[in-house]
Amino acid sequence: MPGPDGHGLRRLVAGPSPGSDGTSTTTPGITETPEATRTIIFQDDFTNSASGWGNGSDIDRSVAYMQSMLEFKVFAAGDFVFSTPNDTDYTDVHMEVSIAPNDSNSDTAFGILCDQQTDSNSFYYAAITSLGKYTLAKAVAKKPDYFLTSNDSWTISTAIPAHQASYALGMDCGSDGTLTLYVNGIRINSIADSTYAKGHVGLFVWSSPHVNAADVNFSNFKITSIR
Repeated sequence: MPGPDGHGLRRLVAGPSPGSDGTSTTTPGITETPEATRTIIFQDDFTNSASGWGNGSDIDRSVAYMQSMLEFKVFAAGDFVFSTPNDTDYTDVHMEVSIAPNDSNSDTAFGILCDQQTDSNSFYYAAITSLGKYTLAKAVAKKPDYFLTSNDSWTISTAIPAHQASYALGMDCGSDGTLTLYVNGIRINSIADSTYAKGHVGLFVWSSPHVNAADVNFSNFKITSIR
């Protein structure tokens, strides 16, 4: 269901859920951090409820500005809900955001999307869970998502702390097809895929397939240039 400004609250056909039986491998973090000095392209601390993020609610989900945060609540199992701030096509960007999973089920996934195409359901995304699972994935309209990491399955990283109250999530989306995931300033993984080179950006929550509830807050979203 699009929000009142048309920027989100939509569902899509997702890939293997965080609670599925797909094979996961354990990987350490890579001791690198994103460059500290970059040109800021866009930032939002969510204090202004008119800043443009898709918001609204229905019986299964809601996205709302709440006390300097963007709050996602999902009331259906296995539901993927996202919101975008504008219709700008971004390329060669690093994005970062603080995420509080609250009391969500450990299989609830949350993260950042980039290179969203005009059909809204085609894009890349970086997702993690509070169990330390992650993926870098590609969504294609009307097809199951494809996980670009670990042979189309979730990966467990020892560099992602389990059950942390909040996570600093980062993602690079390069026009050369390079996608990189950061958690708490540590580079977790990089992959390459050249399907998309630019597009919209956004935030999302993917509720557990086993529990029809998720409550996740996002704060201090920022986009900087990587070129």
